[in-house]
Amino acid sequence: MFTTKIVSKLKSIVTSLFDSEKIIISDSGKLEAVDRVFIKDNGSKIPCHEYYRFSLKQGWRYIYQLNIMDELLHKGVLDEEDRIFLKNSIGKSTIEKSLEEIDEYFICKVTQKYSNYLFTNHVNSNSFRPVLKPDRKQTILKINQLYLSHKKFFDFLHKKSIYEYKQGDKILEIGYITGGHSIFAFEKMGFTAMGIDNFYSGLISDIPLHQYITQLLNSKALFLKGDITEKTPIEAESLDCVHSISVLEHIMNLPDMMKECFRILKPGGLMIHRYDPYFHPKGGHSLGMLDSAWGHLRLSESEYARYLFWFRPNEADLALDWYHKGIHRDYPIQKMQLLIVNSGFDICYWHSSFISKSERTLLSSQINKDALENYPEISINDLLYSGHLFVARKPRRQN
Repeated sequence: MFTTKIVSKLKSIVTSLFDSEKIIISDSGKLEAVDRVFIKDNGSKIPCHEYYRFSLKQGWRYIYQLNIMDELLHKGVLDEEDRIFLKNSIGKSTIEKSLEEIDEYFICKVTQKYSNYLFTNHVNSNSFRPVLKPDRKQTILKINQLYLSHKKFFDFLHKKSIYEYKQGDKILEIGYITGGHSIFAFEKMGFTAMGIDNFYSGLISDIPLHQYITQLLNSKALFLKGDITEKTPIEAESLDCVHSISVLEHIMNLPDMMKECFRILKPGGLMIHRYDPYFHPKGGHSLGMLDSAWGHLRLSESEYARYLFWFRPNEADLALDWYHKGIHRDYPIQKMQLLIVNSGFDICYWHSSFISKSERTLLSSQINKDALENYPEISINDLLYSGHLFVARKPRRQN
């Protein structure tokens, strides 16, 4: 973790870190000019593409105020003044306005103009994040899509003789901050469904989306506030399944998470997780990606900080906090599998998805070398997988 003194010093370092020379490289079979070049500590250069980051991940969407304004834009209700502010805030590879300016504009103008579209109670609280009220039709459509996806996968588990779910089986979904649609889909399948979320360790207050949908559907799903890395109120050996989608990569204490999942699952119960590993081109997620293929793997921690303060000054502090607290960077495939087994589970199924062919063409020997130097536990395979899905079983008791 960087101290205030070190951060202040990093912010003052500017021209000595970079080479403004334009160079030409081959990208996806064609030549194009590189916008900027980052100079590493050893003098090697990393080309930076102006549109690369946002073409893969619209990183500005992590700034929830801008994301809400964009959703209002697509609803056709955002007025001209606010459209201009939104456009001027979103740059080519980083936001162009300070977080303070965006927040002030959002609170003073957007929440006032569009209060009918927002959950805005306690909007002035430092811990509250306003959210867009869900559209009934779109909410039901999303739940139905997840229902079909879940049912297809659980039918697959049945065919593989891994798990045949029954009406009333108890399932826990980790994470419901975006509304808990997956939990309602499981309920539609016949599960007794519940969710757990710690709301970014209490950094934001309870977002009411799941409450709205619960009332909309007259649902009996249970929503708990809690941390899955600690002992939860859930009774030991009471669940048939624990499930998550795109959550595991954000849990910083995976060993304790595995321990709690083992405690609350019945003997023979399943743990099913789909997660987005850190080591592929988009693995840094919205805030952690840089402007070059696998750039987040090619820099040391100090180089990463320097990069952010130069190229993304309005996001730098937020991105560094994310880098250290928001995503784990030390669980390649082999280490994750070893953790699962050492936690007492048997791995029943594992599937990894490859990155696209066009992304694979960007992988060079220099990228391999830089990534392996910074992350010596990974293999080349870790650079090539965009997602992992695994099913692990708590062993049944022996008769």
